[in-house]
Amino acid sequence: MKVVFDILKTSIKQPRYALQSVSLNRKQILGVILLINLLLSLTGLLAVLPVVQGIGDSVAGASEYVPEFRQSATGRLEIEEGSKPLYYQSEYFQLVIDDTVRRDAEDGSIPLSAAQQEQMSTDTYISLFLFENVAYVGALDNVTEVPLQIDVFRTPNNLKVLLNYYNNNIAQLMIPAFVTLFVGSLVMYVFEMALLTFFMGVFSAPSMMQLKFGARFKLLVIASVFPILLVELVGLFVAIPLGRYFWVTVLTVFNVQRMFMDQSRFLSKLFKSGEFSSREEFMRYLREEFGRKGESDELDEDSSDDDSDGSDDKDSDNKNS
Repeated sequence: MKVVFDILKTSIKQPRYALQSVSLNRKQILGVILLINLLLSLTGLLAVLPVVQGIGDSVAGASEYVPEFRQSATGRLEIEEGSKPLYYQSEYFQLVIDDTVRRDAEDGSIPLSAAQQEQMSTDTYISLFLFENVAYVGALDNVTEVPLQIDVFRTPNNLKVLLNYYNNNIAQLMIPAFVTLFVGSLVMYVFEMALLTFFMGVFSAPSMMQLKFGARFKLLVIASVFPILLVELVGLFVAIPLGRYFWVTVLTVFNVQRMFMDQSRFLSKLFKSGEFSSREEFMRYLREEFGRKGESDELDEDSSDDDSDGSDDKDSDNKNS
């Protein structure tokens, strides 16, 4: 990965140097992709963590108010004498436990008094309703019936364990959440880069179109590193309009254009230096230069020898000199 870091570091002042990324091998590009998506997953987790923690605290807070109840032999909810029905409301969660509410066996309706309706919300993020003969789980205004007879609804202690599950198992829950974010980020990133590679091969400058798909893909991966770092850094402090993927795409395309513009300026100075006797000789040099890049990419893609890293470093040094 030292070659990759050298390319990125040098391209800050000399954008054209990033064009050497077409000579990187698959392992090096895969390493860049994995590191980028590791960053995207971490920032994504940091972004959603406050909301998830807020939901966990809201749900756990309801456990302090759970009344004493039991389920009868027929599987019906019965609140113990001396306890009252619960109508709990918080920022993200509502819990309703009321054995005076029951679903009609004939038409499936659930008659509610005006006072009961006033104590319920239809726009709470997560809701749990335990009635005499039915239970529901809701997300905003979408409500789904669940079995009342499952173990977590049989006793107050079981229900409290469920309500405190997130706060008591944060570490175990963060691992699958991170893996999910990483896989989703990886799929989206590769798709975005592949789509951008295709369109830039069709609609971009001739110098970009001369490169094969694999070479363009490598170049775009390297060109996307600094835009992603910038967008993710800004996103930690302010909301980004139009979405992060939009700005990553725009800045990546802009970065690629900078690379070729810098390359053009360099070649223009090289041509004016008098090193070439004619324009034809200079154009032949230019075609051979891009031809070598394309050939290097093809050899790297088709090679089954994993020890090609050393030769890639030498090629990069020779081109840079």
